[in-house]
Amino acid sequence: MRDVMFKDLFDDYFISSELGVTKDNPKFFDIVIQSLQQRIGGLEPQDIIFFDDTLSKVETAKSCGIDARFFQSIEQVREML
Repeated sequence: MRDVMFKDLFDDYFISSELGVTKDNPKFFDIVIQSLQQRIGGLEPQDIIFFDDTLSKVETAKSCGIDARFFQSIEQVREML
């Protein structure tokens, strides 16, 4: 994902298999928020943009206050940015 689908497009990537929790679990987004807040002072959940091609994962991210967006193609992501 880092090097193929979205190479050089985002500042950071949080991969569920690396974090050990799936994106349908709010804990995933708690980890993301805490990690980013440690690096970026004053960051709020709504400052984070999240893209996924599964609507339920987008809804979970939204429930955590994240700016989450559903996409169906890489081109859509590029257009939304």
